[in-house]
Amino acid sequence: MRVTLLGLLFLSACGAPRADHRPPKAPAGAPAVAPPVTSPVASPVASPTGAAAPESAAAAPTWLQASALEATPACVPMPAAPSTQRPGKAAEAEAVPTEIARNESVGARLPEVGDRAVFAFASDAGEQSLFEVAGFGYSRAAKGRALLAVTDAENRVLWQNEREAGAQWRDFCAFVAPAAGTYSISIAVLEGGFRFALVRHSNYAPLGAEALDLGSLEQVHGHLPNADAVARFRLPVSAGEELAVKLAGTREEAREEARRGAAEATAMAAGMQPMREGAAAGRGAPKPLFQLFELEVVEPKGPARGPEAQAGPGQDVVPGPYRRLVARESGFLEVRVRARRPIVGGGQGGGLFDLTVERNLAPIEVSGVVVDHEDEPLAGVELLFVREPDADPIWRARTDGAGRYTASLLHGDLAVQMVGERRAAQSLVRVRVDRPGVLDLVFLPGARVGGR
Repeated sequence: MRVTLLGLLFLSACGAPRADHRPPKAPAGAPAVAPPVTSPVASPVASPTGAAAPESAAAAPTWLQASALEATPACVPMPAAPSTQRPGKAAEAEAVPTEIARNESVGARLPEVGDRAVFAFASDAGEQSLFEVAGFGYSRAAKGRALLAVTDAENRVLWQNEREAGAQWRDFCAFVAPAAGTYSISIAVLEGGFRFALVRHSNYAPLGAEALDLGSLEQVHGHLPNADAVARFRLPVSAGEELAVKLAGTREEAREEARRGAAEATAMAAGMQPMREGAAAGRGAPKPLFQLFELEVVEPKGPARGPEAQAGPGQDVVPGPYRRLVARESGFLEVRVRARRPIVGGGQGGGLFDLTVERNLAPIEVSGVVVDHEDEPLAGVELLFVREPDADPIWRARTDGAGRYTASLLHGDLAVQMVGERRAAQSLVRVRVDRPGVLDLVFLPGARVGGR
């Protein structure tokens, strides 16, 4: 079988791109994509009969995969996709890339329906490869569909995903080889046309059933193979220790997307009406490209309770990417990482995350009065203090009958969200906290909470 390979661009070891090449089209009638399967799966199926593919006893491992706590992402920052310009004739002598090595990247232009790029990759039995795709259409209004597939040496489909391929799109595949051998990953155009960069991450071990002991690590690179998976970690703590645990996307592009929706996310974490400043959830907003992750922190006696920012009446666990808490006793906390969205843009919902542990927090005590535009104290105003730039919720307070509040904050640039008498403040108040002191605030009511 011949396939069409158009405008391929090889990004060697995540470095500078080589020149393009445009080979001839496949003959009429040649299949353009791998044969479909009736039930796409996110993990490999070994054979049509259901039997596991045999592993050669003589095959020695060719790759020593790092432990799950030593994982590192490949190709940071993400390599750029090929430009919209077609290759010149001088580039047509370049050999077309046909492989993607461990921790390397490739890219291609696929401008027409039926175009398909295929890259072979070697894998040991049980070795995991995380494939990350960044796709771009040829215009801002581009629409299309793509088919991604992983096949074995006999061209049997082990994983595939058909999805939208618009102006921008991302996809993620976690593939564990059932046996040592050579496999292929392909990307085909079903509708429209697009360009893409493809990265193969080879330093991530498959998720296990047991929680990973973080020890004294301050950061670990992790992943979820799909939206149904849960990553578990054990975090040693001392009684009374105050610490913070934070999740963020590994890619800077993922962090930026999360920041655009941070105002809404932190408002939801506080039980407040989302505030639209900087939010990405308004009408006409672009579809999310990256998965969002949330934390659950559990002590042996139950869910861990934290400062006011984390637990309201009847709540032990608040979904979100940030948890500030105090350990009730010495031992271990279990940190669970889950996907917030079932799918993202037509993908399987997996992705890369960074888990950061901040110990030895030095809280800064602040107090003040909230007043209205006539300097009259306001009772019952809810305040949510978030740390910028990621809007991490660090404290929640409520003014008393005299308009007073107290807060245990953290050093740095903070933003304050306020809600009072069913109205949200007109805007965020931004402050910098370096030392204990007095912070008086003016509440100017804006939109009604809940739209009522």
